[in-house]
Amino acid sequence: MGFLRHPPKGWALYLEEYGSSFPNAVTYWNQQDPNMGKASILYIRVPWSRMEPTEGHYAWNEDANFKLLTQMAKDRGLKLAFRVFEDSQDVHMQATPQFVFEAGAQGYVPQSNAGFKTPYLTDPVCKQKFENSVNSFAPKFDDPLPVFIDAQGLGWWGEMGPAQLGYMNARKKNDTFQWIVNLYSSKFKKVLLGGHMATFSGIWDMGQLL
Repeated sequence: MGFLRHPPKGWALYLEEYGSSFPNAVTYWNQQDPNMGKASILYIRVPWSRMEPTEGHYAWNEDANFKLLTQMAKDRGLKLAFRVFEDSQDVHMQATPQFVFEAGAQGYVPQSNAGFKTPYLTDPVCKQKFENSVNSFAPKFDDPLPVFIDAQGLGWWGEMGPAQLGYMNARKKNDTFQWIVNLYSSKFKKVLLGGHMATFSGIWDMGQLL
């Protein structure tokens, strides 16, 4: 009996950029090849600033290592999954691109990184810049290669949970949740959309939001 891969629910290799930069693509795959026989997915959790380091310049077009990482996943028969996050908590780099703040977006210093900023998600400049990025992301990855896209990605670690979002009242939380979900669902038509909902902080009451 062989091993049946289930792309939407199968075993995933995991690649994230929190404590350090993405590894060299060749090095990463040399390390992972012995472990990937039963894997279906390469799940990439990546800061917005890696995907769009300067305005209008995107990793999938210009970052040679990012392109090689994803191409080598495709060469191995793996699907992709993505979470793009904007919060700098516990990240080795500022997760939101600096150009967003230079355009006037307001933000605050995260607890773990005094040298970085995180935007207020109610800020219209931040929201517009993020929408622009998703508008460019979708045409590249709304195709059979990705198996799912996280249609959320806000808050610490992109898990929609921790209490720094306490600057929002219930109405603003609802509006922000609807904004991010509607943004992704309006742009991605061919791949599954999902999300991670951290419940320990209690800031999102799904019974009220949905």
